[in-house]
Amino acid sequence: MASSIAAVVLLIAGIIVAVNVSGSRSYAELPTCRQLLGDLADDIPGMDRPTVDGHRVDEDDAYGHYDGEARSGVECNVEDPDRDDVPYVVHVNAFLYDHEDERGLSDLHHEMADEFESYEDGSVEDEYDDYRMLEWEETTIGDGGILAVQEYVGGSGSDENHRTAYGLFLTGNASVSYSYELEEREDEEEAMDFVRSFGGDLERQLRSEAESV
Repeated sequence: MASSIAAVVLLIAGIIVAVNVSGSRSYAELPTCRQLLGDLADDIPGMDRPTVDGHRVDEDDAYGHYDGEARSGVECNVEDPDRDDVPYVVHVNAFLYDHEDERGLSDLHHEMADEFESYEDGSVEDEYDDYRMLEWEETTIGDGGILAVQEYVGGSGSDENHRTAYGLFLTGNASVSYSYELEEREDEEEAMDFVRSFGGDLERQLRSEAESV
């Protein structure tokens, strides 16, 4: 389970529609996981006792995210002690890039847009696992991004088919990706409703808590 979930996180870190970031605010430092998620964890479906955990990521450890150009970041989990089928219910990554490198940010958007065709094909593959796209849509959260629900259908993981809802958006010089692990009987449309709402709340919390340039 853990390896396939990690693959999802790496996968969504490379896919987004091209957007224009001009006019967006720039960030100097990201909030902590508790600042970012503390007020949002209680809104996660089915969680009575959510716990927020995570850590900061420095430039040396931010490799693998958007061609390794991230300057810093945070990686956060929201765990549910009542669920033993997954290590966490929600996972959030947020990363910062050089706000003065306009060309680099523009190239970043275009490079990510090249991966968008996999959603139109209805399936996604990475070097570890294969996924079937169940639902997906573009979003206007932040500077734009994508929301989706996908089903793991094979690869290196040892668990049987499971579904993950997730979102990815860019805002200014920050990227934010988040995933939500569906329970077995959970409706996919309800999961999409959640990632729409959660993503908007996450972007507002980032603007409220992050330090601006």
